[in-house]
Amino acid sequence: SASTKQAHSSNNNNNMAARVGGGRLSGLQKDVISLYRTVLREAVKKDRDALTSPVKPSMLQLLVPKDSSTTSSAFHARAEFRRQAASIKRTDFKTIEYAIRKGYKQVKLLKMPGVKVVGGAATTTTTTP
Repeated sequence: SASTKQAHSSNNNNNMAARVGGGRLSGLQKDVISLYRTVLREAVKKDRDALTSPVKPSMLQLLVPKDSSTTSSAFHARAEFRRQAASIKRTDFKTIEYAIRKGYKQVKLLKMPGVKVVGGAATTTTTTP
């Protein structure tokens, strides 16, 4: 029924709201959560691509163990996101909005095919003609 679907969707929002501080989520909080999920999704894609890439590994990639969870792009993205979030006051809306815009620009950069993220170090690969 419609009321069951509504209760289920509001239950998911309540679970997320409980982590954020209780109550309903504001639009800005939803934007931050959306950015966080997008960053993690792209980092996981880069990790997966790095593991399956037929490209000869660089010296940096040889130094970073592939099985270590603390050197993955997703680990670095999560830690960096939380570090930056901790440095901004919850009431500083302009700074939060600026950080969201900056975050989406970084996601756009991450999506570029020449960018590889290994162990938190972003590198670009260029091909010479």
